[in-house]
Amino acid sequence: MNDAIVSVVNITRQYAGTLALDAVDFDIMPGEIVGLIGENGAGKSTLMRIVSGIEQPSSGQIQVRGRPVQFTSPQAAQAHGIAMIPQEVLLIDELTVVENMFLGHELSTAFGGLSRAQMRSQAQRILDELGCHEVQPDQAASTLAKGAQQMVAIARRVMQGGSVFIMDEPTASLTGEQTQALFGMMRRLKSEGKSSVFISHRLEEMLDICDRIVVLRDGQRVGNYTCDATLSKDRLVSAMIGTTVANEFSRTISNTGELILELKALELSTFQGRRTPPITLSSHAGELIGITGLAGVGKTELAHVLAGLRAPLAGEMHLKGKPLTLKSPVSALRHRIGLVSEDRRAEGLVLNLTSLANMTLTSLRKLARLGRIDRAAEQSLGESMQKKLNMKAEYLQREANLLSGGNQQKVVIIRQLCADTELLLLDEPTKGIDIGAKAEVYRLIGDLAADNKAAILFSSEPQEVLGVCDKIYVLTPTEFHGPYLRGELDYAALMALEFGTTNTVPEEVALP
Repeated sequence: MNDAIVSVVNITRQYAGTLALDAVDFDIMPGEIVGLIGENGAGKSTLMRIVSGIEQPSSGQIQVRGRPVQFTSPQAAQAHGIAMIPQEVLLIDELTVVENMFLGHELSTAFGGLSRAQMRSQAQRILDELGCHEVQPDQAASTLAKGAQQMVAIARRVMQGGSVFIMDEPTASLTGEQTQALFGMMRRLKSEGKSSVFISHRLEEMLDICDRIVVLRDGQRVGNYTCDATLSKDRLVSAMIGTTVANEFSRTISNTGELILELKALELSTFQGRRTPPITLSSHAGELIGITGLAGVGKTELAHVLAGLRAPLAGEMHLKGKPLTLKSPVSALRHRIGLVSEDRRAEGLVLNLTSLANMTLTSLRKLARLGRIDRAAEQSLGESMQKKLNMKAEYLQREANLLSGGNQQKVVIIRQLCADTELLLLDEPTKGIDIGAKAEVYRLIGDLAADNKAAILFSSEPQEVLGVCDKIYVLTPTEFHGPYLRGELDYAALMALEFGTTNTVPEEVALP
């Protein structure tokens, strides 16, 4: 007898020309944390969208506690205790934290009014449980960092109740401390007999938190592993992609060329209204700069200043030796500065346009012939870039909204390549994409450097910065450290700089 809370039986999902899921079986047991992994486009999100009632299968059956059900909407799934926390943070910026958490589930007094004190108390309790001490219930959602917004979205869904919580890339925007707080809540839910489905590309996290891991590849279930001492990251990667991945960080160091960008004592305001320390750096052609630091210190804000989205408070910017003032993103593009945004859906894509249209959006002038777009040239450009980043050809004519997160990120990067960008700003470019896609992005960044382009990587992933960057800077609330050449920092020293502890740099550095 199957004791599963939810069983997916022989589920198939067919789109026009694409088989997204092919006869997949998937069980969720009581009090279990089950991981779901696979490359971008493997079918993970599609499967969970079906389980949560957002989409309907082409064939197959869903059972809840052994009984067949048909979910025609998310509300139908929620009525059976299935709650979905999507990868995209769905908060209303203008509402407060507590208003977002109780939206559609408001508590009333005996006289029909809103029970604001009770809602605030419950919101505070769940936020404290998740370790969100910096988040105030009466704070506007727009003032929160990305990680804090994600924690509020998680808190909202857990507070509303359920027996199965589906979490799609919940840690992509979280700090290490926030991730551990989330894992603590997941373990508490497990102790209460409640289950979680954890979708992530961070395999170390999977091995840490999950009881079992299911692997999808090309729409089929190809693995179902119990998490024990014998299960390794390499084994999971092999199951995901059918082979092993070479060192994802490997790249040839390029010779640096002319000075492209120079910042002198640049200061800016963070999203929380804090002033950053003075930032001084230089970026050369053929060089990959890494800027890292904890969440909320101003990395994204600095990327936005360099892309013309925000104005600095003080300091100077120079491009190829000349003073640089950016009044808008258009002026940045005219200076051949391109941004790959952290939030690809909200800031990087026009979701209802095709992938090809998104790729060529900033390159239409060079594709125009006698005032009209040369569609053949556009198609040829898209196909050459699609092959370079290992995308499926049929994705070119698919709406960006229908692509997996990893393929959406490829589209955003391709747009900058099509525009002949000379200085590429990459804000968390590998957030929420699988290990194979990460390796492709790193390879592409290396190719840019080899092609004498300049790139700046803004990342909260220490191993990423240590693995691919030629020079590293560390931004903290009080100091801007660096530069450190490749090999001068190890993981422990980088963490010490970020957290402001002593003995930040090894006495003897190991140069490459």
